[in-house]
Amino acid sequence: AGLNLGRWGDRAMPDSVRYQYYECKDGKYIMFQAFEWKFWQNFCRAVERPDLLNLSKARDQRNFMDNDNGNEPLRKELAALLASKTQQQWVSFFIEHNIPACPAYPQLKDMIEDPQFEARGNVMDVAHPDAGTYHMPTTPIKLSGQSYGVLPAPRAGQHTGLLLKEILDLDEP
Repeated sequence: AGLNLGRWGDRAMPDSVRYQYYECKDGKYIMFQAFEWKFWQNFCRAVERPDLLNLSKARDQRNFMDNDNGNEPLRKELAALLASKTQQQWVSFFIEHNIPACPAYPQLKDMIEDPQFEARGNVMDVAHPDAGTYHMPTTPIKLSGQSYGVLPAPRAGQHTGLLLKEILDLDEP
């Protein structure tokens, strides 16, 4: 069975198995990213499934970055295993066991309601003169000593004169 990710389509990355979206017990999704040998070993050990190491086509660091592309038996095992816990249970598990993964949100509203996303200051309220105040995601990459703001989108035609004059060197209409 394929993944139902709405507008993401059936299996957004159709070949990849260890770098893939998987549905959790609660109907939410995680982006599983055990794409390096050490992370794959961490995962197999943590879920107490050493048999998955042997099911993987790539069995060492030299040929591991193909993410087990097209390995349908492994995909089936991972899909069943990852459907055994909720998204939040998996996120906590992955953090505890040093396995790269993250919640996946097909809807923007779900992402901006994520407690970690909000705690990192990745959501700001933006006041728009026509649309009113709304929540908007910011950059997840932040550097110390720099500030990050979000501006509302310009109104239709708001910058037309400026663009015509400065970019195209034309007179304003």
